[in-house]
Amino acid sequence: MTLYNQMPFPPHQGIPYDYAPPLLDGFIEPNYAGETTQLEPGYTSGPRFAFGGSSGVPMAVFQGIKHNSAGTLYLGFIARYDPGFDGKDFVMVVLQPTFGAPSPADRRIDIYPNLDAGGGTTSAGAPTSMPPDANDVNPTGPGLPQIRTNKEPAAAVYYERNAPGGDVWNAVAKPAGVDHKVRSVFDGVNRYWSVEIEIGTTGWINLPTYSGASPSTTTFGFYFNIGVGWTDLSTGTAIPYVVQYPWPYDPSSPTSNFLADPAGASIAPENWDPTTYGQGYITSGGANPAQGITFVNDSLGIGVLDGGGNITGNATFHAGHQNKMVARLQNTSPNTVPKVRARFRIADFGISGGLYSHNADWADLADPTTNPAPNAGVDIPTTPVGGHQDIELDWTLTVADQTKFASLQSDQCLWVQLDTVATVPPPPAGQPAPPITSAAFVEDSVRRNLWFTNMSTVVHKAALDASHLGLEHLLEQTHQVILQVATSAVKAVQQTPVERALKEIGIEHISFRPAMQISPVSPLRVAAPIVAQPVSPKLMEPVRIDPKLIEQPVAPAQPVAPKEIVKPYLAENSIINGTIDRAVIVPGINPKLPPAKFATWFTVVNAYQVLGNRTLTYKGGTKAHVAAYVGSYGYVAQHALKLAETVDNVQLVHQLAGPTLKSAGPNMFVGTVAPNARIDITNTLRTVSVSKLPMVIAKPIAAISKPFVAIANLVRKPA
Repeated sequence: MTLYNQMPFPPHQGIPYDYAPPLLDGFIEPNYAGETTQLEPGYTSGPRFAFGGSSGVPMAVFQGIKHNSAGTLYLGFIARYDPGFDGKDFVMVVLQPTFGAPSPADRRIDIYPNLDAGGGTTSAGAPTSMPPDANDVNPTGPGLPQIRTNKEPAAAVYYERNAPGGDVWNAVAKPAGVDHKVRSVFDGVNRYWSVEIEIGTTGWINLPTYSGASPSTTTFGFYFNIGVGWTDLSTGTAIPYVVQYPWPYDPSSPTSNFLADPAGASIAPENWDPTTYGQGYITSGGANPAQGITFVNDSLGIGVLDGGGNITGNATFHAGHQNKMVARLQNTSPNTVPKVRARFRIADFGISGGLYSHNADWADLADPTTNPAPNAGVDIPTTPVGGHQDIELDWTLTVADQTKFASLQSDQCLWVQLDTVATVPPPPAGQPAPPITSAAFVEDSVRRNLWFTNMSTVVHKAALDASHLGLEHLLEQTHQVILQVATSAVKAVQQTPVERALKEIGIEHISFRPAMQISPVSPLRVAAPIVAQPVSPKLMEPVRIDPKLIEQPVAPAQPVAPKEIVKPYLAENSIINGTIDRAVIVPGINPKLPPAKFATWFTVVNAYQVLGNRTLTYKGGTKAHVAAYVGSYGYVAQHALKLAETVDNVQLVHQLAGPTLKSAGPNMFVGTVAPNARIDITNTLRTVSVSKLPMVIAKPIAAISKPFVAIANLVRKPA
């Protein structure tokens, strides 16, 4: 089963004491630890599609939900690590009332969230429209971060499909039942933006409610594209780019649904049109079809078990040693999922080829008699709050294994794929199967490409393997690649007022997350809660309940055990929630040392491939080179603070070097790779002291987000 081309919109649920639908203000979720204490529970139990993020960070995200008592769809879009805010950033949504049948009833909305200025590097993002929002932070500077919330976009265009013969689309005035808001964040190093759209399901467009009895006539066509644009000014000649994240997504042809000009021609925005639509369907309640098996803690839910039952990234590579590999799973559905197996594979650390790193040279661990594990599968019942079920593989290295893996670099990525050997009965004769069946895999694979290191200076190699990059995208007989370094300080996240109030009355577990999360690396993905790191009562300040925070309880509070507070969406990502400060990242470091004794950073390298001579023409005739995101790798770096050092006067510097690589501006590099070739990238990570002088940024506070496509490095232990 796959949800690459099927998107359900179930009724919204919210959380206890906050049962409202999404608040239309552009905020969907935080981008990095400590960014904000805002909460958005409105998307709970809705679908989520995440693009990329093999380092643990999704590059782009979609979330959706339908109002539970009104005809309104809510669509949320997030773009992360934009090299520069500018007018080439866009979100495009197309709705087709009858799936597979283009007609004048089709509707399209284009949102351009950010101001255009100087190639993007001088634009602060979204417009600073008045009145100011309570969640704005330094919206016009000079302080950092600069956060603009609940703003109108720089531009919005609404279209209706024309009859054949002229332009494909006809622009119209803003229709009734449509609204939108945008948000932008600039932390001094990294840029993030998000768009929320509210669309009525009747009126300007009429969308059907899904019926399993007649699915072919009760689904609608759905397409979206998140375009992240910037301009490279490093050569003195402006070179515009746009990276696209479209849905639906075809793993066998990942760029087939990109928007692009025909060879040697231009297509104005009035003629941008999807080649393929996915199926959207509005469910009226009942069982949520977007529930099933997920990995606990996403990328950090796979690895090697230590003696205490903890999952680490440390594998011992010498003959005779047994590594206990593990996949830690949850079942979020009310039904038992039968005969689940896990397949464990490894490849080189870095960018190992293929869009979203699908096609690296992955080697299976152990042998076919034990991997996938267990061969006969294991039934996984509904998982209680805080629980999990492990699938383990005992991998005893042989001399042959040593020879087999000797050609790989010292550090590898781990990929775990799930399947089932259960027999699924076909539907009754003459009855079509519904778009999505009951409980199954909402997350079928996850990868770790994340390396943990203690430091002051570390030099580490990563591979950029072009053997699986599409040859159809060659430019001057080589692959043109762009590398981006994004570094962020990891900070602990405070409780929100709502969480404080709920804790005071005994509700200490807030289970609010999307019911389904889908990713091009793993077809179906979901955010799953885990037990949060224990917090000493001495660190918890007394809190009084503000009655204003608890307005209209719709259902009585139910006690949940074990007691815990789980941050929405990002709770299972210790990089986002700040608990990585207390994590053991190198044996010998005491995890119980106070977080203030360490400075912790997350730094990621994102890779893009320029798609040959393909361009996209914007309004006014500007052409941007079309590029595709092809993978990431990342590091969690921790520095033990010395006397007189603080987290404010020490920063991390992450430098890249490699054949053909050259600087293309701050934190950006361009290079070429020959077809089927591979280059090694040298990553130098070092800490430096920073004087807090006027106009000097003392520490980078870049962005991180929840890992949706996970990979983390397996670190070899000495024999």
